[in-house]
Amino acid sequence: MRRRITLCSIAILFGCGLVALLSLTTGSLLARAWAGPVATVRYVAPGAACGGAAPCYASIQAAIDAAAAGDEIRVAAGVYTGINTRGGLRQVVFLDKGLIVRGGFTTANWTTPNPAANPTTVDAQGLGRGLVITGTQSLVTVEGLRVAGGNATGLAGRPDGRDAGGGVYIYLSNAALRGCTIFSNTASTSVTVRGYGGGLAAIYSTLAVSNCTVENNRASTGARGYGGGLYVLNAAGWGGPITLAGNTIRGNIGSTAGSGYGGGVSLDACTATLTGNTFQENTAASAAGASGAGGGLDAGESELTLANNTFQGNRGGSLGSGGGVYLYDTNATLTGDLLAGNTAGTDRTGDGGGLYAASDLSERVASLTLTGNTVRDNVACRNAGPTTAICRGGGLRLSRVSATLANNTIQNNTADASALINDNGRGAASRSMSRSTSRWITIPSRATAPAPAASASAAGWRRQPPRPGRAWSC
Repeated sequence: MRRRITLCSIAILFGCGLVALLSLTTGSLLARAWAGPVATVRYVAPGAACGGAAPCYASIQAAIDAAAAGDEIRVAAGVYTGINTRGGLRQVVFLDKGLIVRGGFTTANWTTPNPAANPTTVDAQGLGRGLVITGTQSLVTVEGLRVAGGNATGLAGRPDGRDAGGGVYIYLSNAALRGCTIFSNTASTSVTVRGYGGGLAAIYSTLAVSNCTVENNRASTGARGYGGGLYVLNAAGWGGPITLAGNTIRGNIGSTAGSGYGGGVSLDACTATLTGNTFQENTAASAAGASGAGGGLDAGESELTLANNTFQGNRGGSLGSGGGVYLYDTNATLTGDLLAGNTAGTDRTGDGGGLYAASDLSERVASLTLTGNTVRDNVACRNAGPTTAICRGGGLRLSRVSATLANNTIQNNTADASALINDNGRGAASRSMSRSTSRWITIPSRATAPAPAASASAAGWRRQPPRPGRAWSC
């Protein structure tokens, strides 16, 4: 009897243990199923020599093709070339799924990336784009890559078929670029087709660019150009917020042949936040006699928040508006920004050496709030002629906008640097003005000023720089 009870007890205990084990196993499997597939880390190195890490690939594209959404691709130092035609385009890297791509590794250290010591370069060699991100709302993260040698001539990219995104092209996607360097790319070399975004173009997308360097890119070398460094086009219901933080944007040109907008960055119909960026030595239009707007930043029909950015040494063009910043039909708030040493016009016409803001009264009156900014040593015109020059607003030129200023320092700005004329009597209070505001100053819109002629629709076909009527300048 005791033996029978003991055997029953053992059986019961065994059964309970088996049930518990099955429960744990089933629970673990269910947990894994609910958590989704486990992400795979994939490795890329020249010649597929990954130092024993696997799976290993010789090209970034091969790793992307093998990857599932959520995977991470780690890329060792080297130069990666080779154009593919995925998506009917031409590029070195085509990305249409939510992945993480990181550069800056070595085959001896796949744990800690160092992009500065281990440069990882995607070089299109002038044969297409470096990187294309398209058709994915799952976040794509690209870190520590260098993108160079891109040329989007003949590849279109904008909804109107014009060339866009020489180095990086992003379309209908959600992308984050961190610690990348985008340099020596061109959106278009055509003499008949405009170019947009020499370094990067994002169309109808959500974009965050942080701690990147964007330098020596060209939007166009043959026609009109928009956004030598970066160009972004969004529209109502299309695309998401744009964030630029901690980037260095320098030495970019909107156009080297015709008129240009946004030597550094051009934003069309965007909601954007710019924080802690440096815009330096960018030029909207570099050709003799060409008109240029927004040497550092150009924005049209957008909603902008700027804080603690530096705009220094930027230029509009021979006939220029907004050496540092050009805003058209754009509501903007600037706080703690520095606009110094910018030039609107390098020849006979210039408006707003530091900043120029204007509105088309037939559509809306834009609002501008400036708080705690420093605007100094900017020039509306250089090399102006004695009879034909029109130089207005060495520091600021505000035309038909509702502006509120508080606690700004506006000093040592010059309307006409040639000293041959005194602003030609057009709109500015004086040719040089030093001013520090310590209270709110509200400047109403000029309802009586004539509206400028519009040359395009609201879908990103930017208007010509207006010929301002009465305005406030300093």
